[in-house]
Amino acid sequence: MVLLNTGRSYGNIPDEIMEGIPLDGFVSALGSDVRFQGEKLFTQALSQEQLRRIIEFHLEDGRYCVLEGEDDVFAINPRKKDRKKLVTSPDDFDELYSGSRISILAVHGEVSERERELFGDEFYFVEHPGYYECALKGCNKATGMEVVLDHLGKTAQDTIAMGDSMNDLDMLEYAGFSIAMENAVEEVKKACDAVTRTVNEGGVAL
Repeated sequence: MVLLNTGRSYGNIPDEIMEGIPLDGFVSALGSDVRFQGEKLFTQALSQEQLRRIIEFHLEDGRYCVLEGEDDVFAINPRKKDRKKLVTSPDDFDELYSGSRISILAVHGEVSERERELFGDEFYFVEHPGYYECALKGCNKATGMEVVLDHLGKTAQDTIAMGDSMNDLDMLEYAGFSIAMENAVEEVKKACDAVTRTVNEGGVAL
């Protein structure tokens, strides 16, 4: 069985993957949304109060912020020609987008100390060059794997994981056998059982 384990929310997975690759399931939004063969096994979303606080902060902060949901994707401080649904007020998810469930957010730039103070008790940050992901504590790619394995009656030793990003680290450390692409950061490669070619050279396919 093959599952996609991604930092993207379910609503932000490209159509060419959804429609073009035969997958048995999805662990999306850093473990916040777990689905197997069409069945939702686990979902966790930001509360309305958390959403309001995040929107208020980022509207004032001014940086580009993407709110990734189970069904759609939204933007605060959008870039030019941004096709995402726009968020311009803390009231938007009470009025315009009522019922939308937000799993995770991605923000341009670096995490500020103010953000760590305001949100660090509830959220954790995965930092990448030029942007960072912010997700609810208690959810990550490894916990998402565990949900699927419990459903199947399997253990981590029955799994192989492949990745190249810092948000893959917990998944790679949890799996029975782990593979990094050569383009992965050093910390990720050191955590893996094997390293293959870069993603542009065929990656794990070779």
